[in-house]
Amino acid sequence: MKNINPLYAFVLWLLIPSIWGQSLESELQSIATNHDMMGMSVVVFCKNGITENIALGTADHTRNIEMTTSSKYRIASVSKTITAIAVMQLVDQNLLNLDEDISNILGFEVKNPHNPDVAITTRMLLSHTSTIIDGSTYSNFLGATVNNNPIPNLSEILAVGGQYYNAGQFNNTLPGTYFNYSNINYVILGTLVEKVSNLRFDVYCRQNIFQVLGIDASFNVNDLDDIDELAVLLTRRQNNGNTN
Repeated sequence: MKNINPLYAFVLWLLIPSIWGQSLESELQSIATNHDMMGMSVVVFCKNGITENIALGTADHTRNIEMTTSSKYRIASVSKTITAIAVMQLVDQNLLNLDEDISNILGFEVKNPHNPDVAITTRMLLSHTSTIIDGSTYSNFLGATVNNNPIPNLSEILAVGGQYYNAGQFNNTLPGTYFNYSNINYVILGTLVEKVSNLRFDVYCRQNIFQVLGIDASFNVNDLDDIDELAVLLTRRQNNGNTN
């Protein structure tokens, strides 16, 4: 039997109840109840616009704030799209060259120790072909950026001699030739945006992307018009056999 793409199966699973005459909202409510979901937002659209805009459940369990069609979410790695837009805006303004060695912009040398003669470029960062990966010290570096004051410079993980540097932060491949998805590529891109624009990354994106598009969004939660519209992050925990 031919394998079925799980995404197609999920879409069909949602559509079949509608074919049977049930509304999408009632079916989603059933799914939410059966799976003990905290909250959800579902938007269905086609070429003529939005056909369904559904909000179910709770945005903030502690304060009993219900989910609405205006509720906002932290969108994790979808933010890489915004980072790429910021980078390409600066490229369009001739402030950033996609093929320039990023060492020239950052002010310290970033080299793959396995291939030190090949420059690592902005284009490679955007396409996850830089050979820079989320190595064994990446989580420690991230923790330090949250807990330390002052926070460590990016050179501490990318430059030889840095507190969090090790050769395992780089693939043993030729930069520009091998795809390896990694978060740190876009951390570096955010820093390049700051270096070139002379603005803090969240400020640049808010002024040049979100405000221009009329979107109430930001990389800084304090910028939101109404903090109560932000859905709270929750983690399911297992305690003494009971799920909380």
